[in-house]
Amino acid sequence: MKRQFENYLLLIALFFTIIVLVLDIYSFIFSIPNKSEFSRFLQSVPFLIIGYLRARDIQSRRIYSVTGSILLIGSGIALQLSESVLVYQISGYSPHKVSLTCGTIFFLLGMFYLSLRLPIKKNLLSTIGEKYSLLIYLYHPIVYSLLYFILASDFLKNIEILLWISPILNLGITCMVIYAIDKLAPKWLHVLSGFS
Repeated sequence: MKRQFENYLLLIALFFTIIVLVLDIYSFIFSIPNKSEFSRFLQSVPFLIIGYLRARDIQSRRIYSVTGSILLIGSGIALQLSESVLVYQISGYSPHKVSLTCGTIFFLLGMFYLSLRLPIKKNLLSTIGEKYSLLIYLYHPIVYSLLYFILASDFLKNIEILLWISPILNLGITCMVIYAIDKLAPKWLHVLSGFS
C-alpha cells in the first residue's frame, strides 16, 4: 500500500514537472503562449514530493556518494545549458527567462544529495536555515509577487539593476519579515509554519 502511494506521488510530481516545462521553456513546441510566471508557482509541487520521498533514503542511509552527487550536478549543468541554448536557437526564447529545465532537476537533486553528505559545523547561517528555511520557502512567493508589483511600476520598471537584484531583495525582505514575526509574535511563527 505504501509503495502504491509513493508511485502515485511520483506520477503527481511528473505531471506537475511536465506542466511547468510545457508552460515555460517548451511552450514553443506546443504553440502555446509562454506562462513562465504561472509555472514558477507550480514548481514547488514536484520538489516537495521529491523531498518527501527522498527523506526515506536519508533515514535508511541510502543516499548518493559525493562522487555520484557531483556527477549529477555536472550532468545537470551540462543538460541545462544545452537545453537553454537549443531552445534559444530554435525559438528565440531567452535563456535568462528560463527558470526550470530537465537539467535543473538533475542539478538540484545532486546539490540536495551533496548537502546531505558533506558535514557542516553549526554556525549562524546553518542555524538560521534550520529554523527559518521552511517559512522562507513557503512565503517567498508572496513577497516576490509584492516586489514584482512594485518593481513593475512605471517609475521603477526601467531600472534594470533592480530586476537583477530582485532575488536578493526577495530573500532579504522575506528573512526580515520572518525574523520580525519570530521576535514579536513567536506563536504566529508556529501557526505560519503549520505547527500548533
